[in-house]
Amino acid sequence: SKRTKKILLDPRTGLPSVAESEDREREEQNEHSSTESGEDVPVKGTITRPKNETTEEKKARKQAIKRERQERRQQKKTSKDVFAQERKQQHKSLIAQKQTGIRKL
Repeated sequence: SKRTKKILLDPRTGLPSVAESEDREREEQNEHSSTESGEDVPVKGTITRPKNETTEEKKARKQAIKRERQERRQQKKTSKDVFAQERKQQHKSLIAQKQTGIRKL
């Protein structure tokens, strides 16, 4: 009796992939957790809504989504500012290098 392989969605590409074994899944999970241990990056996932959801549950779910989006916008703004500062600093150092290389007589 041959076991059928489990089909999973690849988290990076979103395409279906066939899991070779449970050992491989564990290795991938360990690699995934070790790469994200230094950063607090939220994992974007699908939230399923139950059909018999109450109004309180709906409000809580929507508030959670709003919070996640707000946090993501803040992270994006911070990283954008950091990159802009670094770009300006590199531009200034490049100009300074060019000016020191030229001698006026």
